[in-house]
This record gives sequence, C-alpha cells and structure tokens, in this order.
Amino acid sequence: MRKPRAFGVVLGAVLAGAAATQAAPPKPAPKPPAKPGAAPAVPAGKDWSKQTAGLEFVVGFQKGMERGWVLGKPLMLFFTSITDPWAPKYGQRTFKDKAFLDAVDGYLPVLVDVDVEKEVAKALMPAPVLPTLVWVHLDGDTIFTGGGDLPIEMARSCAEVAHTRCPDEKKTEVYVGTVHDRDVLRAARKEGAVRPIVDAATALSRRKYPASWIAEAKAADAEMTKAGEARLAAAKTLAEGGKKEEAHKALAAIIEDYGPHAIGQAADRMDRALR
Repeated sequence: MRKPRAFGVVLGAVLAGAAATQAAPPKPAPKPPAKPGAAPAVPAGKDWSKQTAGLEFVVGFQKGMERGWVLGKPLMLFFTSITDPWAPKYGQRTFKDKAFLDAVDGYLPVLVDVDVEKEVAKALMPAPVLPTLVWVHLDGDTIFTGGGDLPIEMARSCAEVAHTRCPDEKKTEVYVGTVHDRDVLRAARKEGAVRPIVDAATALSRRKYPASWIAEAKAADAEMTKAGEARLAAAKTLAEGGKKEEAHKALAAIIEDYGPHAIGQAADRMDRALR
C-alpha cells in the first residue's frame, strides 16, 4: 500500500504542475519598438471630420490592422491629436488632393489618436511631430514615413514613394502563412482531431496580427488544454487504482495527441514516474 500512495503523490504533483502551467497565462514577450502590440480602446465622441476632410479613416490602430488583414491592404497611419491646431489645415490640404489620393489608393487609411494610443505612437512615429503619416505592412513594419505639417508638394512626394513601395500584402510570406495557419486551425476544429488542433493553434498563436485570429487560436488551445487535463486526471486515477497498464496506454495516447504541448509533456513525466 505504501508504494501506490507514494506514486499518487508524484502523479498529483505532476498533474498540478501541468494545470498550473496552463492556467497561469505566460508573461508576454517584450515587443520590439517597430511592432506595437495591442492598443487601448479608442473612445468615441471625438469629431475628426475637419482633419480627415471627407476621406474615410478607420479610427484606432488595432481596428485598422484587423480591417487591413481582412482586405489584404497595408496601412496609411495618420498620427494626430484633436488638440493639434495644424492637423485640420493639413487634412483639408492633403486628403482632398487628387494626386495624393491616387498615390495612396493601395493603402487603408487609419487614424491614430496619439493622446490615446501613446505606445503605438512611440513605437512607430520617427519623431514626436504632428501630424505624421506612416505607411506600414500588415506585420507592423514601416514602409515609409512623412512627418510634420508638410506642404502639398512634399506630401505628394511622400505619397509617391509610398506608392512605389506599396506591397501586394496578399502575396507576402507573412500574410500567406498567417492565413494558412488560420485555415488549418478552422479545418482541424471541424474535424475534431486533437493533434492537428493543438499544432495549428500553437502555430497561429505565435503570429503577431491580427488579434482576433490569435484570440481564436488561444481559445482553441484552452479547450484542448482543459480536455487534456481531464485525461491526465483519469490516467492518474487508473494508476492510483493499481491499473498500471491501462494508465500507460492512456498516457501514451495523450502523448501522441499533444506532442510537445504542455499536456503532452505532463503525460510523459507521469508515464516515466509510473515505470
């Protein structure tokens, strides 16, 4: 009787460790300055019409990034403040100019309120000068910048450079790879096989954008983790009941289904402790 009790303690510790590993959210890795992470919610109620001059903008960096991924278009970020006295004049002059608009037609206009999205501004604005335009890829990398209250001739020149560098985002490695990871995950969840779901969720959750797809991956991983914890608990019950062979088989199946995932690693530790 002593041996099963001691073994139960070992298995209990392993299971608790696996649960703790999955329950406690990992600390987010520091984001490089050129790739800002999630921005705070942009409050409603600010009238940007004088600054945008009739050009349709998505307000908010993350909303813009989400929309850009849907459309497969890079972003033209307009960094501004409702208190900036120069921005309305700049907007009326620039965002009504046909030559400028034709040059930036391949980009999605996104307004970034620097008073709210301070981290985004700090990461992507080359200098704290308003207004500023920054053209970016869908992975957040900068394509080109044009800072300050530029006269229309200079604004057009900046737009032309952005035009010549405008990528076909739908053909980039990042876009193709991220869409592939999303599609694989959705197909795997329909089929219900554990290992494909786990692998696809892991791959997609490592991406940076878009946030909604990453949230989808994390939700799938949470579901698989919960199911895996239940299977680990069942294997523990078998082992403590003296059914070692059945416990081995249950753990082997978990290892095969979860692989290098934390649940798979916990099952491997339990299996080794059972020997």
